[in-house]
Amino acid sequence: MKKNINLSDFSFLNLKEMSSTIKAYDDSSYITDHDARLEAILPIEDDFYMLFDSTIFFPEEGGQTCDRGTLTWNGHTLEVIDVYLKKEDSKEFILHRVRGCDVDSDINSSLVNKDKYHMEIDFDHRYSNMQNHTGEHIFSGIVKKEFGYDNVGFHLSDNSVTMDYDGPLTDVDVARIEEEVNFVIAQNFPVYCMYPTREELDGLDYRSKIEIDGPVRIVEIPGIDTCACCAPHVYSTCEVGHLIVLSAISYKGGTRLSILCGDRANKYIKENQNTLFEISHKLKLPFEELTSGVDKLQLDNQSLKQEISSLQAELLKMKLNSIPSSVDNLCINVPTADSRVKRDCINELKQKYPGLIMILDGNESHYSFVLGSSTQNCNAFLASIRDKLDIKGGGKAEMVQGSIDDSIAAIERTLIENDFLII
Repeated sequence: MKKNINLSDFSFLNLKEMSSTIKAYDDSSYITDHDARLEAILPIEDDFYMLFDSTIFFPEEGGQTCDRGTLTWNGHTLEVIDVYLKKEDSKEFILHRVRGCDVDSDINSSLVNKDKYHMEIDFDHRYSNMQNHTGEHIFSGIVKKEFGYDNVGFHLSDNSVTMDYDGPLTDVDVARIEEEVNFVIAQNFPVYCMYPTREELDGLDYRSKIEIDGPVRIVEIPGIDTCACCAPHVYSTCEVGHLIVLSAISYKGGTRLSILCGDRANKYIKENQNTLFEISHKLKLPFEELTSGVDKLQLDNQSLKQEISSLQAELLKMKLNSIPSSVDNLCINVPTADSRVKRDCINELKQKYPGLIMILDGNESHYSFVLGSSTQNCNAFLASIRDKLDIKGGGKAEMVQGSIDDSIAAIERTLIENDFLII
């Protein structure tokens, strides 16, 4: 399937005589439907690429994913899959990749009539993006004002929002900024979107990640942030609802943050609250005791692991008592044993037996092993049986470890062929 088509594919158009696609979403972020005249359509495989004189579909641009929705025409409904912004000289054209068109292949015949299509966007999806993008502006504006850092990377997808800043932020810094952002949200500041004149723009101090040719769209939250931005935004900060920081990590000398706002933040909080309720119910502990309860579980788990390890070592010792005094190569098969116990046991056995010593544990068709020797190259032996067993692993010449995905019968047969005693 061809994706991200180029304007050169519309070679039948005279783009120099055409006007840029009118961005109807610039008039209002809240427009949900719109009628537009079809300028061109190009069928490629299962999809159609459509160009209109205007659109309310925001394209994939500025780090944000595109709008989605439907087009209707002459009783046919088309699903908008992707929306792309393409530039030709100083003009901008917005292409719509659509699916679900059941008209015949000579659809181009309708172009002579410049038919009108009815556009409808998925406003829930649009509004979620608006909430999260505006939340990012508030966060970035505060970071710029208090730390002087620029937002040098931004990505807004359907389920995540990440921002990259060109300076370090501590956990304390991030927590404080998060608190300030939510205070700003609650103050219900207006959010203005505008195209200033060149003279007005020259007098503005605004954030921008790239050099912009032509008209510059400015998004301003008075006293908080002024930024060049092409995307739809909410009318006021209170519509952002709430912002939560999911993570903050060091990244390329700066800081990468992940956030959620509005409905996405509420959904995340609700899902985590439900998880906490479930854990609280299973542990039979109130919320305020969950942390100490988990700490106790970890200590109990560690204690049980140590007890199991001791029992495994005792079982191996019992196996060792049955080993003949003279043996070439040896395989000890146990129900289960952790790697440390197996390594310790092999290190002890290497002092008594000069051959290859394997400790094997597992069940059905998946087994783990440790193989050691004081005189032979374990890696060489491993290589010699790879054509007979589905075996993976490696290490130093004196000791290797790994896994075998084969039946115990196949493993034992291969080891016996190599003069192993199996106990």
